[in-house]
Amino acid sequence: MYDKIALEDLLIVNMAHNRHLSKSILDAGWGYLKLHLAHKAAEAGRVVYRVNPAHTSKTCSQCGGVFETLTLSDRWVSCSCGLSLDRDVNAARNILKRAGHARWGLTYPAGESVLQEAPAL
Repeated sequence: MYDKIALEDLLIVNMAHNRHLSKSILDAGWGYLKLHLAHKAAEAGRVVYRVNPAHTSKTCSQCGGVFETLTLSDRWVSCSCGLSLDRDVNAARNILKRAGHARWGLTYPAGESVLQEAPAL
């Protein structure tokens, strides 16, 4: 049912430079998750798309407007277009869009190359 997986291509090493969050970032095991996910996806014949993480939270997933004043402590986004939802759900929608999500449904043969760059928008 879920043939494609989209995730942000986070630069974990750069994120670890934040002295307030570095321990939490490194403890989370994001690099391991990305590699393990790609391996399991290959076994199942699925594709993992890596998308550019820039502004996935700060962009309205409905109209494309930018939330200029959004901070990490803001957990809810509201846009003049009428969108109002959790910032993580908004980011997830943007990640799916960047990976080319329309209505995914094709099945890929097992063993196909699975870690791909998302198509450029």
